[in-house]
Amino acid sequence: RYFLLYRATVCVSKMTDIIQERQYSVELPHTAQSDRGPIHRASLASSPQLAYEGCYTLYEALRRGRDVSPLGPCLGFRAVSTSGYATPFVYSSYTECVARVNALAAGLDAMELCPKTDDDLVLLGIYMKNCMEWTLSEHSIYCLGGATVPLYDTLGPTTVEFVLNQT
Repeated sequence: RYFLLYRATVCVSKMTDIIQERQYSVELPHTAQSDRGPIHRASLASSPQLAYEGCYTLYEALRRGRDVSPLGPCLGFRAVSTSGYATPFVYSSYTECVARVNALAAGLDAMELCPKTDDDLVLLGIYMKNCMEWTLSEHSIYCLGGATVPLYDTLGPTTVEFVLNQT
């Protein structure tokens, strides 16, 4: 037993050292505020600044894509034919995606499906596999200044119920 505990401790210690050696994000200087910490950017980039000026959020990045390439491919899916083979990708343009996002956000708001929580949060629970509709739903809640609460089968019914009751 002691040997296994020692081995586990050594492995965890080595993993911690490896993780600490790799810095996955870096702080942007002078971005911390009294009510929140500093902005972080991926450290793999040559310069951990904004990829595009004025794009601080995914909300802004999607709209930049529409402004720069309105008919360009934004999101796509690949169906499986009746014979079991994947079909070619079918893409929606940035303009189409932004229109769908805006329509869904308007519907969520009009039907009051994402009311503010007691903590003043706007949350959208999404219970589906990763797909184009997941991303569109995610962006729709960004339009309302909210965040997603991802729910998956692997959480189990008890955990899903707990999360839904909390949010």
